[in-house]
Amino acid sequence: MSTLFPPPIYRPDGTTIRRWTAEEYLRLADLGFFINQRVELIDGEIIQRSPIRNPHAAAVTRLTSLLSAKLSEDRYWVRVQATLALGDESYPEPDIAVVDGPVTSEGPIPSAALLVIEVSDSTLALDRGRKLSLYASANIAEYWVVNVVDREIEVHRSPVADSASHFGHRYALTRVARPGDQISPLLDPSITFGVSRVFA
Repeated sequence: MSTLFPPPIYRPDGTTIRRWTAEEYLRLADLGFFINQRVELIDGEIIQRSPIRNPHAAAVTRLTSLLSAKLSEDRYWVRVQATLALGDESYPEPDIAVVDGPVTSEGPIPSAALLVIEVSDSTLALDRGRKLSLYASANIAEYWVVNVVDREIEVHRSPVADSASHFGHRYALTRVARPGDQISPLLDPSITFGVSRVFA
């Protein structure tokens, strides 16, 4: 059985961190450590997320509505700010994740997704860096970074190995879609909507 507090890791720059496993992270949540906090586990580190401001919330709401209107609940689950289990040390909570299969309260936390979307304002560096590599390493076919500051959507596809990336993977294809452009998810290319609708 793991201890509540994992052993420290000493970095070359003199800083010390403590890494957490998914099991320990869930235990802390069960003990009430994260009440009224927005946190997620990325690469063994518990990251506290910023409060959600209106531009962020509006983009999440619009994207959720656009996708949910087109995707059957019997076939897909559009999960909003819910956990994905991506290994022993990473339990991210993307703003939107479309997973295979019907909406259900049964079973484990999903460990795969067809599409992951992060809406970014103050978290662009994380979403374009470690999270991008994490999602690619989990073989998630498509990842969108919705940049509410610059009003554009970065579409990342085709995960490939890359030893220089944080989790050893990245996306081979990237497209930046701006207002006036149309966008479609790989999981169903018949779903098309204008980028402007996300930032209206």
